[in-house]
Amino acid sequence: IYPGLVNTRIWDAARARPDKFGGPRHQPEEAGAHWRDEGMTVEHVAARAMAAIDAGDMHCIVPDDRTRDNFDETFDLLRAGFPAQS
Repeated sequence: IYPGLVNTRIWDAARARPDKFGGPRHQPEEAGAHWRDEGMTVEHVAARAMAAIDAGDMHCIVPDDRTRDNFDETFDLLRAGFPAQS
């Protein structure tokens, strides 16, 4: 699944950091503004993923023009990692 920007609390992931790694740390709520303002809802991504599963699709790419360039860049890096075909 390649959903792009999703409105979750991933920006505050350190809130779940185990004590052996220094314990939880919290980012200010303002840090998540971009995720809340620009991200797709979890429900939207879940619906697309379930539709892909129901259709028997192997991949689920949730279209979002804002992430197209990022996807292209990531794909190019992945493709470059394959050995040359003989």
